[in-house]
Amino acid sequence: MLNDLKNYSKLVDRSNKIGYEITKVVFRGYFASPKLQTLHDTSVKTRTDLRLNYEAEIQNQKQLDFNLKNEINRLQMEQDLEYQKVINQLELNKARMMESNRILYEEEKAKIETDTKNKLKKLENLARQNEQKLEHLEKLNQMNIDLTEHLVSSMAKADKTIKIHKQRRNLNGKENEDSTNFHFHD
Repeated sequence: MLNDLKNYSKLVDRSNKIGYEITKVVFRGYFASPKLQTLHDTSVKTRTDLRLNYEAEIQNQKQLDFNLKNEINRLQMEQDLEYQKVINQLELNKARMMESNRILYEEEKAKIETDTKNKLKKLENLARQNEQKLEHLEKLNQMNIDLTEHLVSSMAKADKTIKIHKQRRNLNGKENEDSTNFHFHD
């Protein structure tokens, strides 16, 4: 930079006017007093150290930014994975619950169907028995047998008899007694 002729345009013009041609400028450094040189060297070293510290700090900040971005991305990915695990667990629990409910429904349905079939069989048997009794009573009726007498005689003796008495006074002052009997069979 200091060896470039463009920096010395006035020198080149003046020397041409007096008949000299300058083709090259050599810079051999510059000398100053030891105090000034020390001051200059210290200043250069300080500026260099400041620039290196500045660049190192910029590099550290860039590295910290990079690390933080990666940490944020990692935390976001972990959070997404945890969220997905929770969603999957909820869906699995829902599926289990639905399957459990379906099984309970099927069991209850089968139980109701079995109970219904059993009750229908009982009703059919009872209807058959009633038809047989009806046929028997119709045959007895055709043979001119008193059905009321027959039914009363075929019934078992009453387990309980309750007698209700009602007393009332007639006009003469005498008590009359009416009674009603109820018979219960277990």
